[in-house]
Amino acid sequence: LLSKSDSNDILLISRIIENAERKLGIKVSDYLTLTLLDHLEFLLERAEKNQFIASPLIWDIRRFYPRHFELALESLQMIEKEKNLSIPSDEAASIALHFINFWDNKKSDRLLEMQTLSDIVSIIEKHYTFKIDESSTNFMRFSTHLQYFIQRIIKSELAQSEGNISLLYQQISQLYPEAFKAVQKIKIYIKHQFKADISMNEETYLMMHINRLTERIGKTDEI
Repeated sequence: LLSKSDSNDILLISRIIENAERKLGIKVSDYLTLTLLDHLEFLLERAEKNQFIASPLIWDIRRFYPRHFELALESLQMIEKEKNLSIPSDEAASIALHFINFWDNKKSDRLLEMQTLSDIVSIIEKHYTFKIDESSTNFMRFSTHLQYFIQRIIKSELAQSEGNISLLYQQISQLYPEAFKAVQKIKIYIKHQFKADISMNEETYLMMHINRLTERIGKTDEI
């Protein structure tokens, strides 16, 4: 990868990494440098064709990982200045994921994340009495949300309920009663496994994501 990369791109990524280390107070590995370099080159290829991706994760990332998202925005601004480009802020979500995945990502936590994800998927499958296609795009989107959710549980960073969420919670519960029932089972599981309570915020978004996943079962898997 290095041998095929532009030296200016390598220097740009080095500056982005230095900024990340300073802002997050961490020392990153060469692996993150390489993955960011690969991401940059793919981004530049898409920019030439004006093929920018509207990320469905940007809201979650901005809300639950504000430091990493802000850092990604700064990285995007550095790329824009260096390459004289105008890039949508949605692209910052993809860059932020690189920092999030590296940050405090212990092996033991990874194993716990995978087991918890598997357990939650099993709860949903048993509730709806069908098997979820784990190779589908819909499941990949859902599992990404679950991974963030599980990471927040492990780090004791679950979102707290906001004053204006109650009405939305009631509406979603009534619109998607089966998703609501599934979330109540997941609540019991989380309480038992982690001694943690899920707020209405977390419940609301879980219901929305579960409904989105389950209502598309059997339909064409579209991006």
